[in-house]
Amino acid sequence: MNFVQVCHQPFPSIGGPAKTYQQFHEAVGARTVGFVAPAFGDGEQPVVPLAAVVRACGGSIARYHYAPASRLQEAEQVVRNADFVLLHGLYTHAPVWAARVCRKYQVPYAVVLHGYLDPWALNQSRFVKQLWLRLQGNELLQHAHTIVCATQREADKVAPYLRGFAPTRVISWACEIPDHAKINGRREALRRELGFHDSDRVAVFFGRLHSMKRPLETVRLLAALHAQNLKLLVIGPDGDVSRGQLEAEARQLGWAGLKVVGPVFGEEKYDYLGAADAYLS
Repeated sequence: MNFVQVCHQPFPSIGGPAKTYQQFHEAVGARTVGFVAPAFGDGEQPVVPLAAVVRACGGSIARYHYAPASRLQEAEQVVRNADFVLLHGLYTHAPVWAARVCRKYQVPYAVVLHGYLDPWALNQSRFVKQLWLRLQGNELLQHAHTIVCATQREADKVAPYLRGFAPTRVISWACEIPDHAKINGRREALRRELGFHDSDRVAVFFGRLHSMKRPLETVRLLAALHAQNLKLLVIGPDGDVSRGQLEAEARQLGWAGLKVVGPVFGEEKYDYLGAADAYLS
């Protein structure tokens, strides 16, 4: 089958969704139509080969990006020739446009949620999201062949909202198996580079610094334990919480156990994970 996926910002810095684009490409050979917003992804390479690139405009109002018809012709040819289309995410022009093309050419499509309908996420910028769903999103979801969740827990949480829409399917994302020998061989040297001692016990926070993941609360919790050899290694890009905020919080608490390294991508992230003694979620 000719699978096509349509996604917004197919770059490593987008985090988890980019990994999913890779996995669908590797698992079913999905060809990718990538919508690229202005000044986004500068210096980055897409995580998958792109069958078509759409240069999006806008973004100033609620960060909404769109594309004029003149930029969509190549992408439309890719979508119309598909046997099945995967639409990633919500709240942008990409899935709305792709769903309309699919309906025009009678191509079935699935919507991959990526957590966008999680009740917590819906409460952030709630008015704008509800307006988008009412004007465009509900129709997109209504005509989908399937709505894809990554876990049963996600499916359970979105179920009240999706009553009357397309059926939900849980597809668990694959987990990579890293090279343990390489990680173990790098562990001691990397811990020294990070300033950790052999006697230190290092916990790692890995992910975007977003308030939903409680990075500030994690710093406060570990600082309150007053354990001299307990360290916290934070790996991930800024979200609605910044690296500076975490470091300022640790200084205010008088805790010297925090080490923030920013975003780490690709195979290198396993080296950093391997430098830890425990993972915090």
